[in-house]
Amino acid sequence: MSKSKIQIAASILSADFSRLGEEVTQALEAGVRWIHVDVMDGHFVPNLSMGSQVVRSLRPIADKFDALLHVHLMVEEPEQYLADFVRAGANSVSIHVETCPHLHRTIQEIRALGARAGCCAQSGHAAPGSAGDSQRGGLCADHVGRAWLRGPGVYKLCQKTPGF
Repeated sequence: MSKSKIQIAASILSADFSRLGEEVTQALEAGVRWIHVDVMDGHFVPNLSMGSQVVRSLRPIADKFDALLHVHLMVEEPEQYLADFVRAGANSVSIHVETCPHLHRTIQEIRALGARAGCCAQSGHAAPGSAGDSQRGGLCADHVGRAWLRGPGVYKLCQKTPGF
């Protein structure tokens, strides 16, 4: 049995954006090797945050430390944004099962773009296609999560509603 290495991901959401480069550099100098970029669209979550240009500006800093840039898309229709974020320098992209009626296709697309795919689910919420989703019939978020674990990437169970 292999032991898992614990990775600490520093979220830039709490950074001073007037000093973003300095603050990311400080986290990387302290040993962080995974920078977490929360992207919110004002629809899936009520908050609005950053776009791919922030990832593009952080890529050279991350490269100096051989660090990963992880993008957490809390957006409706995430497939519209995947290529922009991967081209900007994201090493991995996480999407919410609640926003993807064809989760497996979106995961395949992330991988085809050359990034590691991640999957997020809200604890206790209906995923597209679940019994709790009146629009579609099918799998619940918990079942989708178990299926996702067979093809490891990043899996995140949100213990609170996404957003701030």
